[in-house]
Amino acid sequence: MCSFSSLVSLIVTACALLLLLTEAASPAKHLNITVTAAAFRNSVIQCWQLSTPLITSTQSGTRGSMVAQLGDLSNATYSIIPAETNGGAHTAPYPQFVAFVSGAAKITIPGSTQEAFVHAGKNGLLFAADTAALSRSRYGIIFTKETFLMHVPTAGGIVPPHTVLYTGPCRGDEFMR
Repeated sequence: MCSFSSLVSLIVTACALLLLLTEAASPAKHLNITVTAAAFRNSVIQCWQLSTPLITSTQSGTRGSMVAQLGDLSNATYSIIPAETNGGAHTAPYPQFVAFVSGAAKITIPGSTQEAFVHAGKNGLLFAADTAALSRSRYGIIFTKETFLMHVPTAGGIVPPHTVLYTGPCRGDEFMR
């Protein structure tokens, strides 16, 4: 005969096993990110999916949340840019993540119809990969609001493993996929 506590223990174990099986069966989620990249020696805006899957954090303070490992990084800088600043046409000085802490900007590719509107928040992370060594053209940026940026270069100029999803900025509904 089963006691009540044995029955509860059996149910808890079954639920835990079902949860593990469900997590194992669900496809891995990845971070999608808008990128200033280079194609055929010209700057372009692309949507990339980073190859390293998001993982569930086990760290105190973020336990249970989704975490993206961005790779080895170096020498972060913080920029405060006044509203209506025209950053001019340029290439990335080195491969880097650019996090919009606050504010917004419009990124354009001169001579094309490509543009991206970037706002701080969940889609406010970009990757700049169109260095002068890769692109003879440039992209333009106008900061439409006062903007606070964190520039975080990759160590050794390494571009993170990725898949190009398509030309153009990532759409808001596909931040994770």
